[in-house]
Amino acid sequence: MTYDAIIVGAGVAGLTAARALARAGRRVLVLEGRDRTGGRAFTDRTSFSRPWDHGCHWLHSPERNPFTRIADDLGFAYAPRAAEGGIFVDGARLPPEAEGEVTRFVRQATETVRAAGRAGRDVALPEVVDFSHPAARHFAALMRGKMGVEPHLISALDFTRYLWEGDDRPLRDGFGALLQRYFADVPVTLSAPVGAIDWSGRTARVTSPKGVAEATRVLVTVSTGVLASESIAFTPRLPDWKVRAIEGLPMAHSVKVGCEFSKDVFGMPETTMIPCLFAGDRSMEVEVRPFGWNGATCYLDGELARRLEVEGNGAARALALEGLREIFGNGIQAHLVAAVETAWDRDPLTRGVYVASLPGRFDDRATLALPVEDRLYFAGEAMDPDFAGDVHGAHRSGLTAAEAILRDP
Repeated sequence: MTYDAIIVGAGVAGLTAARALARAGRRVLVLEGRDRTGGRAFTDRTSFSRPWDHGCHWLHSPERNPFTRIADDLGFAYAPRAAEGGIFVDGARLPPEAEGEVTRFVRQATETVRAAGRAGRDVALPEVVDFSHPAARHFAALMRGKMGVEPHLISALDFTRYLWEGDDRPLRDGFGALLQRYFADVPVTLSAPVGAIDWSGRTARVTSPKGVAEATRVLVTVSTGVLASESIAFTPRLPDWKVRAIEGLPMAHSVKVGCEFSKDVFGMPETTMIPCLFAGDRSMEVEVRPFGWNGATCYLDGELARRLEVEGNGAARALALEGLREIFGNGIQAHLVAAVETAWDRDPLTRGVYVASLPGRFDDRATLALPVEDRLYFAGEAMDPDFAGDVHGAHRSGLTAAEAILRDP
């Protein structure tokens, strides 16, 4: 059988497009390399006493985010907002006056970046912000946490175009679990990593361990990390303009470390966020006691996360626990029950967490989304200029790609 469309990847973009095409009466085949759907949205139900997200976890820009309504409809609870637990440096909270100085600088620097972005300046952050200021390392940590790369690799335009509105809302039972429920009706062929796409003939031939399937159109939803690795062989090769767009959209780096304790070792309100700086300008953000759980999720981003993944062997867990001990005391170690770290860089089906466009390369997001000869289509979080890196960005990209396929004769 020749399909109307083969979709490569069952992340949010692929699942969204598959559902839209199937509802329009198209014959669709979805091929997914993993033994599960969801891509970078994965809820771990076995490591801890409660569900824990390895990937997507927050409802960003909740008033604009369609998954806020979907969570409501499906009965998935989320916190109205995360509480602020102060700013910590080398294990100690800054006094109020120092916190105020940091907050003022960060707000001013953020507005400076946004002003540059609104003016269309696709430049690296150090071109518009004074990083010699004593409080600049706090701003660098914030940007690193938002974009997953170091400030000199962050585009002011890319940061400004991202619509970040309202309080981020964490999901109690997992974003991955929410997506599993929401897309449960979409048929997917699992354990079928695509190794080749031959689009030289009248129909495209897509090869996976499940065999060769044919379709008039192929929608590719894998990450730019996978595309850049050339683990999928395209025949003919992708055109130079498409390859250049992939090169301008490298994957960012972020490691999450989950830690569960046998009792509350923090003494803080539930779902509290703590930004921390340590020696060597190492930065970490900690989500403490989400929904009353006796645990924490530690976020390590940028070059530090990349190095920790390369080192492996529990390096991220060790560093996160060291940071927690500095803040909450060495005694917490005796109450540690379990700790888990993520490894998206080492995952061959992602090779990173999400895209941060290089300075000067913001337009590559739109270029990457363009079809090739109305045969190859592309979708994913990397292609949405307003919600890049987010589930709802991937969702919107999948809808856009499906609409384009349906429009083409």
